[in-house]
Amino acid sequence: MRKEFIQIIFILFFVFTYAQNKKTIDSINSIPFEVRLKNASILNAVFVKNLNDSKKLKYSLGEGESYSNLALINYYQGNFENDLYYSLKAINIFEKINRIDKLSLEFGELGFRMKKRNLKKGLYYMQKAIYLAEQNSFQKPLLSLYNNYGVLKEMLNQKDSALIYYNKGLVLKEKIKDSVGLPYSLNNIAGLLVSEKKFKLAKRNYDRALLIRLLLKDEIGIAENYTYLGDLYYSKKEYQVAIYNYKIALEKSKKYNYIDLIQNSYKMLSQNYEAINDKENALINYKLYSFFKDSLFSEKTNSKIAELDIKFETAKKEKLLIQKEAEAKKRNQLVLGLALFSVLIGLIGFLIYRQQKLKNTQQSQAFELKQAINQIETQNKLQSQRL
Repeated sequence: MRKEFIQIIFILFFVFTYAQNKKTIDSINSIPFEVRLKNASILNAVFVKNLNDSKKLKYSLGEGESYSNLALINYYQGNFENDLYYSLKAINIFEKINRIDKLSLEFGELGFRMKKRNLKKGLYYMQKAIYLAEQNSFQKPLLSLYNNYGVLKEMLNQKDSALIYYNKGLVLKEKIKDSVGLPYSLNNIAGLLVSEKKFKLAKRNYDRALLIRLLLKDEIGIAENYTYLGDLYYSKKEYQVAIYNYKIALEKSKKYNYIDLIQNSYKMLSQNYEAINDKENALINYKLYSFFKDSLFSEKTNSKIAELDIKFETAKKEKLLIQKEAEAKKRNQLVLGLALFSVLIGLIGFLIYRQQKLKNTQQSQAFELKQAINQIETQNKLQSQRL
């Protein structure tokens, strides 16, 4: 923790002291995922500055990646309106500079993060992401896309389909030894096993995922894994053990202001206390859950999210219309050009034909004139001889 703190202080000093170039902008945008989440409130200002520096340098890739980082940070802090805004900005830039790999990943991240707010829209973005990645054989985006798409399929209760995508993601991650990504696949497969009451197999997956995250010191991931263990024991009706795990998850998620997980922990604590007939603690935790739920999913926030999404889709339609109009204009110009070229070729042909015809006529007339002269000369000679 001390090492990370020193790193963050160094980053802050460097970013706000020295003028940035493309190399340093890339370095800041490449700050590891777990560091970004643990220091979200501090790094928000860093990525805002990185964004502004990218704009000054007209460095589009740096700008797009800064927007993407800001989207992620705002999501984990519960600022869903900003999450959508920044993510759509990143998508527009990645489209503009034709970075399809980045575009695929951003569509996938946005789709996954929208799953609880608008599952239909989340599926739409995820499908676009997977299509782009598969069409272009991008392995890196698929490492997370398959797994995250499985989550959305599970939310639709399409468990067979979810398992197919979880296993696809797991195979890719095992192949390249992706220690950061492996726990996500293991946890999701375990969740399906819990729903089928295969608790021993599920616990084995959860324990392996937790061990990997403990070795990585991934505090956010560790918090999530304690939540999953809580879910397992809740399903087994071992409520006291479930409460123990949810409390650990709550403590860790509060430490890093992981709003979504805080909300879920309070909800599950309330349900577990209710199951053991502890009405007082059940009510306390439910009120806390409701407070976070109302603050995250207020009518104002949801309407703003919908408004931003409509603006994005409208902008895309307008862009497509302009593109189609430009293509039609280009086609018309091409047709007109071909028509003019045909007329020009015809005119040249006609002039050549007229020139040749005139030449032939002149040659014919010269020949006839010569013959007439020869005939006259012949007649004159004959007359001279008679005289």
